[in-house]
Amino acid sequence: NKELANLQNLAKGTPSETFEKLFLLDSKNFFGKDNLIKEFDLSVQKYVEKKFIEKNNNSVISFFLNYISIMPNDLDVYDSEDLNILLRAKNHLNSEEYSQSLNQVLSIKSSQEYFEKWISQINLYIDFKKNIKKVN
Repeated sequence: NKELANLQNLAKGTPSETFEKLFLLDSKNFFGKDNLIKEFDLSVQKYVEKKFIEKNNNSVISFFLNYISIMPNDLDVYDSEDLNILLRAKNHLNSEEYSQSLNQVLSIKSSQEYFEKWISQINLYIDFKKNIKKVN
């Protein structure tokens, strides 16, 4: 907030609406770029575990999932198109191509259920970056 106020003082030619939007976005508690990756990984883990349970409906597997986690390893291609989409989304995220990463995740039918927090946070970041570029 203090940094935005200083920036506003330095950027006299920037419309006040831009800074109003930036202050509003700042108040929504973005938890950082590093945490975007961590949240993405947690969301992928939830997604993979849920899909694995659905595919292998078994009480023994459900029991063991309380003690272990399932994550796709770093293979280039998966049998599941959704996992391929998530792999592309992760690659975009690592390359700081946030909009492309978001678009990949949103192309998955049930993405809101598993990626709600991540989607909210990445939208904040994308919106903030878009508005900060408007500062003269």
